[in-house]
Amino acid sequence: MTDEDQIRRWEDEGGTHIEKERTMTETNVHTEHCCSIHGCKYGDENCPVVTKEQNQSYLCEACEEDGLTMEDVVETLLDIGATVVETAIEVGGQAAEVAGEAAEVAGEAAEVAGEVAGAIIGGLADVV
Repeated sequence: MTDEDQIRRWEDEGGTHIEKERTMTETNVHTEHCCSIHGCKYGDENCPVVTKEQNQSYLCEACEEDGLTMEDVVETLLDIGATVVETAIEVGGQAAEVAGEAAEVAGEAAEVAGEVAGAIIGGLADVV
């Protein structure tokens, strides 16, 4: 990967931003001190460890206090990932069900609109 490949550029209301993309194995203050379970030691909501862009290098103090190992952290993250997938599937199914119900209601509304239009046209024909 070239240096150019590692540059990310984006624009928003704050202007144009350029940032070097992080790799999973690159270390920085976040990978060395933050935790994917317990959060960013510095309160950064865009922490690359918390957002899973990078792996943490060590157990955080809270993990150590809880007696966790890196294997426990990985297992917890896998469990969280599985839960997210299951929830997404469930929500997707619910959305499909709601969409089906909405289509049914829309069909009924179209039918009623057709009946109303027919009655109006029929009433006008009686007048003429």
